[in-house]
Amino acid sequence: VEVDSEGYFVAEVAVPAAVSFIDVVADVPGWDNFTPFKQQIQVIRSGSIAAKVKFTPRTFNLKSQGQWVSVDAIAPTGSSFTVDDADNVQLLVNGQSVAAAECKVQGDKLMAKFAADSVGDLFAARGEHTVILTGTVDGALFFGYDSVRVISPGK
Repeated sequence: VEVDSEGYFVAEVAVPAAVSFIDVVADVPGWDNFTPFKQQIQVIRSGSIAAKVKFTPRTFNLKSQGQWVSVDAIAPTGSSFTVDDADNVQLLVNGQSVAAAECKVQGDKLMAKFAADSVGDLFAARGEHTVILTGTVDGALFFGYDSVRVISPGK
């Protein structure tokens, strides 16, 4: 395990092609302020492209009557999305996914809409959650992460 330039832990592991998610268990002996955790994460294959992703709303209310959530992606410099790329966009949370209901493409920007009730079903509990947007750009897998705060007023 290494630490990259932004302070993230990075590890390369061999994962069979049929495996899409793995469980990661982390503990750092000697770090008093580190809380051990277990989280299921999506396997990102070598050659994947990292995109900048923004989930809106920043706070997701499980009791909201809203119809849509938006997730916008910006492809890295030199890449651009195509209409064909919009067909396989998915949002992943806690090892589960939901397909985009609608996508619009404009050069290096992809704007995806997801049914709010379907996205709400992906969140196991209140708190901070990591959301992953995946799809293709220029024929290669892209992925991007964002975090969202999930609330349920009245609890």
